[in-house]
Formats: sequence, C-alpha cells, structure tokens
Amino acid sequence: MSFLKVSQDPAVLRGVPVVTGTKIAVATVVALVCEGLTAAEIVLKHPDLEIGDVDFCLEYLRGGA
Repeated sequence: MSFLKVSQDPAVLRGVPVVTGTKIAVATVVALVCEGLTAAEIVLKHPDLEIGDVDFCLEYLRGGA
C-alpha cells in the first residue's frame, strides 16, 4: 500500500504524520477510533476527512501491506 495520503512536514504539526492536505494527525484519528467513534462520526467531527481516510490511518498505524 502506498502512503501518499500521509505526509510529514516540519512546518505542519512539527512533523507528525498527518492526513495529506489537512492538519489532522494520524494519531488523532486512531485515538478517536479507540474511543469508540465510527468513521462517520469522525468525519462529522473533522469534515476535512473522508470515510476512507479513517481506514487508511489505521492501516498506516499497522505498517501497511
């Protein structure tokens, strides 16, 4: 799997991995999943995301395929 949807830039959140084109950290998305939010609830909370971004963040955390 390609991780083009995740980027790291020292000028954006001090270089932590974010969903490309946003300032939403991958860790934030994963934490919301761990709190029990569904992908739809996360997108409502962070409208810059798409449903697929949530699964993508989880896959990124696992190290990809």
